[in-house]
Amino acid sequence: MLKKLAESKVEGGLNLGDDFDGYSDLDSPSESEDEDDVGYLVAPQHHKRGRGKQKQNDTETEEREATFYVGQQFENPKTFRKAIIDYSIDKGRNIPFSKNDSTRVCAECEHKDKGCKWRIWASWERGRRSFTVKTFVSEHTCDRTPIIKKMTSHWIAEHYQNLFKVNPYMRVQDIQETIWLEKGIRVSKDKAARARRRGQAIIVGEYKEQYALLPRYAAEILRSNPGNTVKLKLDANVFDRLYLCFEALRKGFLAGCRPFISLDGCFLKGPFGGQLLVAVGRDGNNQMFPLAWAVCEVESTDTWSWFLELLATDLGTSEGAGYTFMSDQQKGLLAAVSNVFSQAESRVCARHVYCNFRGVFGAAEDLLKRNYKKWCRAFYTPLSCCDSVDNNMSEVFNAYILSARHKPIITMLEDIREGLMERLHKKRDFIGEKEIMLCPRIQIQLEKHKVWARGWNAYWDGGFCYGVREGATQVKYVVDLNQHTCSCNAWQTYMKAYEFLLEPLNGPQEWPTSDSIVVAPKVKKVNGRPKTKRRYGVGEVTASGKLKRTGCSMKCSLCGVIGHNKRGCKNAPKQQQHSNNHATAEQTTPQQQHPRTSSAIPMHNRGVGIYTYPNGYQRIATVSHSIYSNSFLHVTLLY
Repeated sequence: MLKKLAESKVEGGLNLGDDFDGYSDLDSPSESEDEDDVGYLVAPQHHKRGRGKQKQNDTETEEREATFYVGQQFENPKTFRKAIIDYSIDKGRNIPFSKNDSTRVCAECEHKDKGCKWRIWASWERGRRSFTVKTFVSEHTCDRTPIIKKMTSHWIAEHYQNLFKVNPYMRVQDIQETIWLEKGIRVSKDKAARARRRGQAIIVGEYKEQYALLPRYAAEILRSNPGNTVKLKLDANVFDRLYLCFEALRKGFLAGCRPFISLDGCFLKGPFGGQLLVAVGRDGNNQMFPLAWAVCEVESTDTWSWFLELLATDLGTSEGAGYTFMSDQQKGLLAAVSNVFSQAESRVCARHVYCNFRGVFGAAEDLLKRNYKKWCRAFYTPLSCCDSVDNNMSEVFNAYILSARHKPIITMLEDIREGLMERLHKKRDFIGEKEIMLCPRIQIQLEKHKVWARGWNAYWDGGFCYGVREGATQVKYVVDLNQHTCSCNAWQTYMKAYEFLLEPLNGPQEWPTSDSIVVAPKVKKVNGRPKTKRRYGVGEVTASGKLKRTGCSMKCSLCGVIGHNKRGCKNAPKQQQHSNNHATAEQTTPQQQHPRTSSAIPMHNRGVGIYTYPNGYQRIATVSHSIYSNSFLHVTLLY
């Protein structure tokens, strides 16, 4: 497991050094098809001598194509059989074993009766503990076949292990198509389904093994810097929660970031599920500055309180005075913030407030009954030096770690930590190369405000205060340069946040030993096919480019009643519903060929009749048009 974990660190982690403003489909780690990994020894470059240069080159080319050669050594019969299976799949030939025991293995092409001479024989070499190829005929006279018997479900699960890590619930059809495109081999649906089950079992085993390494991982983090905070909580040796806060991030936040913290949680995609709770700050350039994160079972008041209490200890505050916390109204989060940080300012994301209330109520009066001081900018205090009304910083961080959320727990945590190592020094180098007095984004805001300040006049009081007035509307504010405030409440250092270094860690083989035993939690079983697409909120434009209509009230075009559409209308006669839902043949006469009228089939009574709706509306139906009437409203509908 230590070797697997070390190899996974080489596959590539997160790129947190670049600016980012949305979701990202980060590439998954590439899959290795190197033949050196199958367990047998690679042919030496100078295993044959005494031949001419041209003949030697021809022989080497033939050996590269054939893979095998006489005298090639393997560790044991098992690795030799694996090499035969890989060769059979790679070349698209069925090569059964004619002899197969612990001392000798012989394989021949299945078309030997038709003249194909391909054959290989290997056995233990006397005096050496190596399984050696004694006979090899590399010539194939048969053609490739799309059905290879040696491509078993076990082989597919092992070879496409990284693919199943990214998507453990990959569709059977996608597995079949991937194998056909990469190998040119057809597999049945049953075999693909068995391979998927085996792949899921392999993944679960690897995830379990990494939970057992958590005590050693925590010890390595503390060894690299005793100022780091690592809290591992167990429930009868079963993993429960893990909290991480690195000293470099904590010092950077306290030294150069705004006292503004965004809180959010996201789902983990592995077989054990769980949640990743995060606290993200804002640096002087209005970019994200991750502060601390934790892995727990679910989002609740208990888990959020546990996370925030540890965060309060790291920040050196007991009641959160001077801090502002932004959230998305997650389960139990608001109660946890009020309990742990009783003196802190609490905000909720205005976007989520809008979506939640539009989906439930849809009326402005209902919205104003809530605590609007938590999401309306006009009621914010200047303590946080931030007028943000959304929780985008946390969403950006969740998008950064999107590719890591499906990985085993230590691999995921290492991707986050190494990505932040890169981000810290890249941001430090970025701002150090610029000869400016303000951060780039703040400079852009300042230039915009210069344009907006046209028409304003300033009046000095002789000290540190100015009275400013807009000429057209006569709006007035007071600016205090000594207190750095303005009565309009539009608030006003970067380098200090990134001057601390995040220490690297040793590889898993060098981690300190630990006597602690950690058992993985229960596998999270999901009923039905898991959802892979993001759920769009109310008012969001979906991937199809259409605006979601959730929360909008419907109005029936037949009876005019709000609450349903014409498909579910029970007020109109059945013949009318049938006429509106299905196109019918029309018969027109020269007198009826008006551009706005037509001779639709009568909705009832074959063209003439009076119908009274339950709400009091009446309709007189004729061949070309109908009239809705009552004592208050007269509407004419032309068909």
